[in-house]
Amino acid sequence: MFSTSLLLLTIMISFSTNTFFIFFLDKLSTFMILLCILCFTPIKFNFSMATHKSSFFTSQLALILFFSILFFSFITKNMFIFFILFENALAYLMVLVMVSGYQPERISANFYLFNYTLISSFPFFITITALMNFFILDWFSSFSTLMTYNLPNWMLWSCCVMILVKIPIYFFHLWLPKVHVEASTAGSMILAAIILKLGGYIMIRLITSWTFLLEFKQMLFNLGLLSLIISASLTLFQTDMKSLVAYSSIFHMSLCLNMACMAVQTSPLLLVLFISHGLSSNMLFLFSGMFFYSFGTRLMFYIKNSFSFSFLMSMILLLTLLFNLGIPLSLNFIFEFLAIFTTNQWMSFSMLIFFPALMISLMYFLLISTSLIFSPKKNSTNFFMKMNFSMNLTNSLFIFVSILGYFFFLSI
Repeated sequence: MFSTSLLLLTIMISFSTNTFFIFFLDKLSTFMILLCILCFTPIKFNFSMATHKSSFFTSQLALILFFSILFFSFITKNMFIFFILFENALAYLMVLVMVSGYQPERISANFYLFNYTLISSFPFFITITALMNFFILDWFSSFSTLMTYNLPNWMLWSCCVMILVKIPIYFFHLWLPKVHVEASTAGSMILAAIILKLGGYIMIRLITSWTFLLEFKQMLFNLGLLSLIISASLTLFQTDMKSLVAYSSIFHMSLCLNMACMAVQTSPLLLVLFISHGLSSNMLFLFSGMFFYSFGTRLMFYIKNSFSFSFLMSMILLLTLLFNLGIPLSLNFIFEFLAIFTTNQWMSFSMLIFFPALMISLMYFLLISTSLIFSPKKNSTNFFMKMNFSMNLTNSLFIFVSILGYFFFLSI
C-alpha cells in the first residue's frame, strides 16, 4: 500500500513537471523481457507441483504479480518507479520462498534477503529523493548530472553498494547461497535468471554515466578481482549442487563488475553474459531440482552416476556445463575471450588473477561432470522414472527451449 502510494505520487510529480516519459523500450529491455517470458512457464509448473495445496493460490498469485512487476520495471524510464518496483519484486520473492520452501531455515534465509536488500537500498533511496529535488528522474540524465550539483560522496557510494549487493559479489553475497539452498527449484530459477539480472540491469544503465565514479573505479575493479578468485575457489568445496551453482553465479557477476569498470563499450558484452548465465544457470538449478524430487537430496555424493541411465540427459547436462564454462561458439566464450583481451589492455597485472580463476572454474566443471555422469555406478534405479510425467515433460520442454533460445541469442 505504501509502495503504491509512492508510485502514484511520482506519477503526479511527473505530470506537474512535464516530465511524463515513464515507459520506453530499447534492446536491453527487450532482451530482459524475452528472458522473463522464456522462464515463466517452467517456473509456474514447478511451483504448481512443489507448493502445498494450502498455499497454492497464494504462490500462484504472488508469481503472477511478480512477473507483472518485472515487466513494468524493465520498461520504465523513471528511476524512482523502477526502485519501487524492484523492491516490491524482492518482497514477492520472499513470499515465494516462504510458501514453497521445505525447511524451517527458509525463515533465516528470508531474514538475510530482507536485511541485505533493505540496508543497501535505503541510502540509494535517499539519493533518488535528493535527485527528485532537482526534478531529475530519468535513467539517462540523472547520474550524469550528479557532479553538477556537488552531491556528497556517500551518495555516489550508495549507488555502488546497492549494485554490489544486488549482483552480488563476494563480501556482499551471504544472502544469495542461503536463499538458493532454502528456496524451491522455481525460486532458485527466479533468483538466478531474473533477480540477479535486475542488479545487472541497473549496472548497465549506470555504465554510460560512470564517469563520475572515476575515482572509485580502481577500488571497484580490485574488489571484483578479489571476489572473482575467492568465489571460484569456494566453489570447489561445495557438496550441495545448489550452493555450487550459486557460487558460480557470484563468479560470473564478479566478472561483470570488472568489465563494467573498464569502459562504456563493454555494456553489450554484459548483456551477452546476462543472457548466457540466465539460461545456463537456470538449467543447472532445474537439474538440481530434479535430483531433489527423486532422491530427497542434492548432495553430489549421494547422486553419483544418476545420468548414466539416459544418454540424452547426460549430453544435455554436459552441454549446459560447457555453456556455463564458456566453450567456443557459446555466449560465455564470446564474453570471456573479449574480457581477457579488454582486461589485458586496461590492466595487465590483473591477468595473474583472471587466468587462475578461469582454471578453477574448469575444475568445478570437472567436479560436477565426473560426479554426476562419469563416476562409478551407485544408483540402480533410473531417477527419471521416479518423477511424474508432467514434471518430466515440463522440464524436458524447458531444457529444449532453453537450448534453442541460447542459440537464438547467439545468432543476434
